[in-house]
Amino acid sequence: MNKGTSATTIAALAAGLALSAALAGCDPKQPQAAQTAPLPVADVSTPDRALKSYWAQIDWLTASDHALKRHNRAGDSFQQGTAGLSKVATAQLVSDVKFEQPLYTYSREISEAKVETDSRAIVVTKIRNSTPLPPGTTLTAADTKRREEGDQYKYVMEKQQEAWKVAEIWRWSSYGSTYEKVQPIEGSVPPIYVTFGGY
Repeated sequence: MNKGTSATTIAALAAGLALSAALAGCDPKQPQAAQTAPLPVADVSTPDRALKSYWAQIDWLTASDHALKRHNRAGDSFQQGTAGLSKVATAQLVSDVKFEQPLYTYSREISEAKVETDSRAIVVTKIRNSTPLPPGTTLTAADTKRREEGDQYKYVMEKQQEAWKVAEIWRWSSYGSTYEKVQPIEGSVPPIYVTFGGY
């Protein structure tokens, strides 16, 4: 069993357990769901303000999703599921399934904002992963450099009915020395059920 395939299976197990916990949301024994912060107010008056509002919305959604997952993991269904898994898997595998991803945070800076036409603008940014590192974490030299310098992104903004909106997201590729489109995804997206697993 190779490491990549094992990770796929662990992710699938975690997703299944999380789904079971979500389906048990009506159980009165489940803990009360965590409260989320108020939804950010969007300012779409200019390209840079619209982009900052986009980031705020994305961060809100991420935090809300993270709170929901923590709520589900604290419920009886997830606890029972991992207890059952421990009967058929080693402690290390169970630990991998129970591992809780941190709430990732990012530092974002706008380097340039250029309005090209009445309805199109380009905003270049630098984004760094600012998530606190767990104690004892060791990064490679390349990862340390990327964490310090961040990644360069280009946002294509479109004005629709007097509101600026994010239309495309491009990431600078140091390998190809060009931008590569991140979103929206072109063409069909391979369904998750084509990945290897089932062992």
